Amino acid sequence: MNHVGYESPMQSEVRNVIRVDPEVEESLFRHRRFADGIPVPSEPDELAHLIRRGVFPHGGEFPPYYKRRCEELSERVFSSPELEDRFERLLSLLFFDADRVVRDHVERDAYDRLEPELRSFSDY
Repeated sequence: MNHVGYESPMQSEVRNVIRVDPEVEESLFRHRRFADGIPVPSEPDELAHLIRRGVFPHGGEFPPYYKRRCEELSERVFSSPELEDRFERLLSLLFFDADRVVRDHVERDAYDRLEPELRSFSDY
């Protein structure tokens, strides 16, 4: 695959990977930094990615590493207006009208309750 994609949350017999909005890809590459020659995503990009993966491929059961890392990243993201704005934009591109639901759960470190909340969200 030549683009960033996530497995679809829709139940299907066939694994269905959907390309993310090109703006998400652009953010991932534009804001990355390099550590010993290895590209590392910015805090908002990594946080959005971990949330998306925790909700769908992991069925809403965030692995312990994901939870710890999300908590670390959210502290940094919410302490900077610029990072917070970028994170909110990513949420709107990844979760559409449910972006506020996701942000509320991130602010409360309520990651394990996010997947059922999204599935029951009427506008999602």
